[in-house]
Order: sequence, then C-alpha cells, then structure tokens
Amino acid sequence: MKKLFKISLIISLIGIYFLLFLINFLPIKEIKINKINDFLINKKIQINVEIMNIKDMGDFKIISVQDKTGEIKALCNCNKDIGLKINQSVIIIGKVQEYKNNLQISTEKIIL
Repeated sequence: MKKLFKISLIISLIGIYFLLFLINFLPIKEIKINKINDFLINKKIQINVEIMNIKDMGDFKIISVQDKTGEIKALCNCNKDIGLKINQSVIIIGKVQEYKNNLQISTEKIIL
C-alpha cells in the first residue's frame, strides 16, 4: 500500500510539473481590447496596439494604448528607456488587472 501511494504521489508531481512547464511555453492568444472583461482578471493576454500616450511616473510608466476596437492603459515597470514612442505599434503581453473599477494591463513584455 505504501509503495502504491509513493508511485501515485510521484506521478502526480510529475504531472503538475509538466502542466506548469506547458503554461510557460504555450502561445498566448492575441485578443482585441473590446474583448477584455472581468473574466480575464489575473489572466495573461496579448494585444497588438498603438501607443497613444506615455506618462512617466518615475518607477513605472502608464501607457495609453488602442487598437481598432478600443483603448486601455498598460502599466510598465520599465525604469530605463526601452524606446517607446507615441504612434508606435507594439505587442503587449501582460495580465489584466483592475484599478479603481477600470481594467488595465500589467505588462510583462513589450515587443517593439
């Protein structure tokens, strides 16, 4: 019985490790801004957008972005200048967050 328990535990841990590995390497589905809703809070998304405004807050930047379907703010913890410019098209990968009843993107990666 102990041997069966150990085998089951090892197989379960291998399965969990495999799922965590897959989550980090599966492609993220690109969505439009108008499809971002409360069901996506804390979920990782990818949006293809144009930068409309950049507000430097010292430790982070607030980037207003839009696509053909809407506009949203993205927070970037980019202390250094990464070459962001107004009217530049970028791909943003990040998690949907809620701040003061508004949805925003906490960026993990910006592809120029």
